[in-house]
Amino acid sequence: EDIDEYRMIYAPVLSVLCAVTRPVTFDELAVMSGLGDDDDELNDILLKLRYLVKFEAERISIYHRSMKDFLTTRDGNSYYINVKKGDKAIVENAKKEYKIITNGFHGSSSAGLYALQHNIEGYETLKKEHLMPIVSSELSDYIAKTTKNDYAMMDSSDGLMDSLYKIAQ
Repeated sequence: EDIDEYRMIYAPVLSVLCAVTRPVTFDELAVMSGLGDDDDELNDILLKLRYLVKFEAERISIYHRSMKDFLTTRDGNSYYINVKKGDKAIVENAKKEYKIITNGFHGSSSAGLYALQHNIEGYETLKKEHLMPIVSSELSDYIAKTTKNDYAMMDSSDGLMDSLYKIAQ
């Protein structure tokens, strides 16, 4: 595909999938990526991205962590995905009724990435937070069973917290 077409059509969906911390439903992805009720368009996009995304238990995610790492590494990569654009799209496209729940230690993942990129000794906990994020499945299950409103749940260590804080001000 043409790189401009990729950036215009496919990158917005991939940026959301790279920004979320858990697999999402089709409807969640449609809302977060700004496609809303256009099921046909999202179906077409996902069909083209079928080798990059995984469909499991009616949830969609990036196929493998190495694919996410490739997509989110800038170094001359024509297919680079800016995760901050995904975070921004999630916040801008979230339904007004959604409750946004953040989890995690803000900044730990980016601090771990910095330590890895600059070969800084120590900081093993932060490095592990970046390399092997832990899904808060118990918390997610509890929220899913007890929350009556629609909600969006993200890990604050992914940089989303800065956007949410600015919006809340």
